[in-house]
Amino acid sequence: MVAPSPSLIKIVAPMTPRPAPRPDSKDKQRYNPKWYRQWKNDFGLFARLAMRGQPPLTGNLKLSALFYKLKPKDPKNKQYGDLDNLLKAVKDAMNGICYIDDSQVTQYGRCGKFHGDPRILIVLEELP
Repeated sequence: MVAPSPSLIKIVAPMTPRPAPRPDSKDKQRYNPKWYRQWKNDFGLFARLAMRGQPPLTGNLKLSALFYKLKPKDPKNKQYGDLDNLLKAVKDAMNGICYIDDSQVTQYGRCGKFHGDPRILIVLEELP
């Protein structure tokens, strides 16, 4: 088995993609819903597995992301989440694990959302 390159990280997460919500406000403080914090923790476990104990990447990065979700039974149900919000959710979840901060993502590769068995496929490439 070939050791993973520290400049190329692949994450396969067999979980349903969830879009990042708008933070709620309470007493002038903003917070994310509990379900979203739990979802980020769950995705973070797959990110940690992919990192195999390596420290977070420090350079500029290219992110490719494919999101798969079951096709809704009701054709009128378009609830899937904007691609931008799906990307924000995984980028937030990888902060401090795969990279120091999501501002290091300076390029996007192939990104899309599709119907199929729920899963998230991520490839991070460190740019020269």
